[in-house]
Amino acid sequence: MVIGSIVGGFVTDIMGQRPAVLVSVVFMVACGLVCFVFIPKDTSTIRKEIEAFDIEQNKECFIEKDDDKISSIGLKEIIEVAKMPHVIYLLSVKIITGFPFGVLSAMFTLLLMDYYKLTPKENGAVLAYLGAVGMITQGVLVGLLTKHFTDEVLLKMSTIIMGVGFLYLIISQSIFLFCVASIPLTVGGSLIHIIITAIITKVVRNDQTGSALGLTLCMHASYRTIAPTVGGFLLERIGFFSFGVLGYVTNLFVTIYLCFYGRTDFS
Repeated sequence: MVIGSIVGGFVTDIMGQRPAVLVSVVFMVACGLVCFVFIPKDTSTIRKEIEAFDIEQNKECFIEKDDDKISSIGLKEIIEVAKMPHVIYLLSVKIITGFPFGVLSAMFTLLLMDYYKLTPKENGAVLAYLGAVGMITQGVLVGLLTKHFTDEVLLKMSTIIMGVGFLYLIISQSIFLFCVASIPLTVGGSLIHIIITAIITKVVRNDQTGSALGLTLCMHASYRTIAPTVGGFLLERIGFFSFGVLGYVTNLFVTIYLCFYGRTDFS
């Protein structure tokens, strides 16, 4: 995101949109060649070795099958994961808090280009800046926080941080203020995504981890299907500040719920 945004903005500003598309095509072809050269043609043997090792290390966590294989991810497994304790609770928190973030993300490029009137180069610089903030958050900050706070505390902390970011977004009339507001938004959004995903993988059996991750991503994609429609309506009928109001009110109510009625034990 950092390098791609800078290169894309620079090429588009200097040469236009078509050369930028050609540059992306070149990189995608290079990516395909790397996959073709380095990914083994037969991964089933490697997968069986990994599964055999995991079964040996965690025999009590796996359901024995007649063919001695881990069951593949399917609808039955996903439903079983959804019935596990805490899973629906965590996914509900993720969907409710993630929807305002999804609305903002869906309209993000339009906001930068039309609302803030940025050039392609400036747009690329802002995207690179957000990518750098995300790298620092996920690579450094989350690790430091998890060492000093429990999961339930981090869950509340993430909604508070996002609420502050959305509150500041209401008055972000300049791109500088938007970049300042994006720091708590990025930190809070990354933190809650990582924490909820980590907790879900802890509360399910080892052989259900794939299904749990699949269900989490499914919920993540579900609200993004309607986020662009909602974002377009809010921007056209109410204005940009409505994004901040939506996120602030949502995270405020979720924070109050987590503080007074939220679960404190995910064991």
